Amino acid sequence: MSENNMTKSQAKRKARLEENKKAKREASRTKLTTNLIIVLVVALFAAGIGSYVYYRMTTTQASSDYSAYLNEDGTLKGINPADYITPIDYQNIVVPKSEIEFTEEEMESTIDSLLTTYEATEFTDEFVAENLSEVATTVEEYKEYLKTSKEQTALQNYLINYISANASATTVDEGHLKYLKSISKFEQETYYNSYNQTMMLYTGAPAYTSFSEYTGMSNKEFETYLDVQCRIRAAADMTYQYIFTELGLSVEDSDYEATVTAMGTNALSGYGKNYIMQMTMQNMVISYLCENVTIQ
Repeated sequence: MSENNMTKSQAKRKARLEENKKAKREASRTKLTTNLIIVLVVALFAAGIGSYVYYRMTTTQASSDYSAYLNEDGTLKGINPADYITPIDYQNIVVPKSEIEFTEEEMESTIDSLLTTYEATEFTDEFVAENLSEVATTVEEYKEYLKTSKEQTALQNYLINYISANASATTVDEGHLKYLKSISKFEQETYYNSYNQTMMLYTGAPAYTSFSEYTGMSNKEFETYLDVQCRIRAAADMTYQYIFTELGLSVEDSDYEATVTAMGTNALSGYGKNYIMQMTMQNMVISYLCENVTIQ
């Protein structure tokens, strides 16, 4: 039938059919587009979640909970150090005298600094009695005090470094390692923020624009650095605990309080009792070694 021979009603029906077909095609395209958008959004969301989870799994999260992986007595949770470390021969440590000796040159330099600080011209018994009476009353007494205290501090530092350098672990507990990396990153971020705040105060601008610039490492490089350093720290922690146990030492209230005092008034709130107990144990090990090493 030609278009000229169509009735008006037939023409309207044909127009409606065409409109219905067009509407169905549009609806089909809209549904397809909507489905594609939904799939794309879901995929992007899943990718985002995946990336976030991957980031959290592969990037150390800083934590200020120093006592998290420690028991109340300061020992490591669920860890027997003897199962992990190669014990060092702590009973036969020999310290070179040259490593700790406080020389005459250092004595003179320290005294010159004191005179400059107090704006004095001569280091006499009277000067000592007036300004340094909390530790000595004469020049000779002060020199003896200075030499003894400086060499004791040097010996302590030598032994701390000795344990860190010689502590060896065949493996480390992964929970312990993660804990150490978390508090180590917290410490690094604290130094970074503190330094930037200080520079802002004095210069009006931060010293570093990012944590990576501060460390001089990419995120991946920093993670590798953290892993290496904290494995060393883990071995040292276990070695201290091993020696403490081997010696049959125990922490008394006076030992604990001395550590709190040394760490500062905010030690308990900042570090927690468990961590302070661990530091007390380690201090007691160093004190024992100071009294029993051979110096030659």
